Amino acid sequence: MLTLTTEATRAVVDVVVAHDPGPGAGLRISPGPPSAFEETWDYAVVREPQEEDLVIDEGAARIFLDPEAASRLEDAVLDAHVDENTLEVRFIVRRG
Repeated sequence: MLTLTTEATRAVVDVVVAHDPGPGAGLRISPGPPSAFEETWDYAVVREPQEEDLVIDEGAARIFLDPEAASRLEDAVLDAHVDENTLEVRFIVRRG
């Protein structure tokens, strides 16, 4: 199952709270557009998981993985980098 670093957990909480979507909200990860170089991922703050989503609760952080993402991220680690100047969050998927 996808695991989160401490930085990713903190970033997920910050991103979700910034969007103020409600108490059951989380960050949904799904496959992004095709790339010849690497896998890409779409990240969206949503109010609740879709019916088939895998839900990962890591402390106060909630992640929803669509079924394809769940299978492709089985042994991956989600990390995050926050730009010091812009405070923009960049999520990074690392293979375990």
